Amino acid sequence: MAEREEQHILVISHNIFSPVTAMGKSLMSMFSGVRRENIAQLFFHSEIPTSDICTNYFRITDENVLKSIFTRKPLYRIYGSDDIKKKTVNPRTDTGIKARIYQMARKKTALNYLVRDLGWKMGIWNSAELNRWVSNFSPNVIFFASGDYVFSYRIAYVISKKFGIPIVFWCCDDYYIRRKKKSLLDKIHYNSLMKWARLVSERSKEMIVISDKMKKDYSEIFKCSITVLRISAEENPFSIPFDKRNGIVYVGGLGVNRMAPIMELGREMKKQAPSQYIDVYSNDKNSEIKAILTEENGFRFHGEASAEEVSQIIGKAKFVLYTEAFDDKSKQRTRYSLSTKIGESLRSGACIIAYGPRDISSIEYIADADAAIILKSAAELPQTVTDNSAGGCEKCTRCINNALALAEINHDRRKNEEAINTIFESAIS
Repeated sequence: MAEREEQHILVISHNIFSPVTAMGKSLMSMFSGVRRENIAQLFFHSEIPTSDICTNYFRITDENVLKSIFTRKPLYRIYGSDDIKKKTVNPRTDTGIKARIYQMARKKTALNYLVRDLGWKMGIWNSAELNRWVSNFSPNVIFFASGDYVFSYRIAYVISKKFGIPIVFWCCDDYYIRRKKKSLLDKIHYNSLMKWARLVSERSKEMIVISDKMKKDYSEIFKCSITVLRISAEENPFSIPFDKRNGIVYVGGLGVNRMAPIMELGREMKKQAPSQYIDVYSNDKNSEIKAILTEENGFRFHGEASAEEVSQIIGKAKFVLYTEAFDDKSKQRTRYSLSTKIGESLRSGACIIAYGPRDISSIEYIADADAAIILKSAAELPQTVTDNSAGGCEKCTRCINNALALAEINHDRRKNEEAINTIFESAIS
């Protein structure tokens, strides 16, 4: 990728660059063509560096800011190239009780949002040490990976204004469309989030979103320029011909009520094709979920898989399953989303089978391209798998070819590198 020498990009995000987590992989895909010396990352999650795509990290966690309320001293951790643990499967450092407390605090309730933001207001994050670290790196553009917690917007805005540098505002989920029938606390959180999101957008040269639907709706909210840029995915090195593949797999998170459609599919598989199973690979550690994903319900649960293992799994599977929940609450959460695994699945050479609402972005995206078999009901899955396993693969072949073509257009790493490089150059100039 042709890169201007003067690009120094400060990435501000909740999650760290990581080849394991969904957000970590998404971040890595955005910066795969940028020299590591030209990237520094300020992040807020209790993770450690496992990727050398960047070698200059500054971490402030919830625990740090809460302790600083009482000590009145800033707490933080700086990581350099010697601190990167490339062989670590899970970058998280919070385990046991700490992890459970963090997961409880992250539940999407208005009270949790407000309490967490209050903690960051009261604690010390804007320290001399942070300002010195930023100054030493000397960024000339901020890449802000947004979320639904107000404090990160405040931090991005303050640093942008203090150092006089523009922002490239990246949004890969829906945070800004007002929901109906919300409580007073929800309204307080939403109003605060929108206040700071608009302030960030005023300092932004560009907003990057992941779907055309998101661009259309956000253009009515924000005044900055908006570009659609989807997550890159590499060609799968383990891909083999369709007739030499076996099995149906689900890889990825089980949140946002994805367990509901997955359970429907598993039970139908058990009922209609008892000799076949859905192989599930997920880092979800919920004991209740693991107790359900049994052979009696049509599943084989394999737990967490590394990035390379995931590539092998989907590169050798006959079918890759993609699901989203049908309930209104989940649809509100996922209507603009385009999961990281979409690009990986399109590149895998497997036949994608999708089960989810037709009117959310991810299902609409692959359906419009005829890049997947779209199920209208869970009962269609066993027959689909059985027919195509027996050699009736004409439809699968068409979907696979369309999937590879779609990936080439929208998920090609080199094309996306050129696109984001142009965005950074424009922001800096």
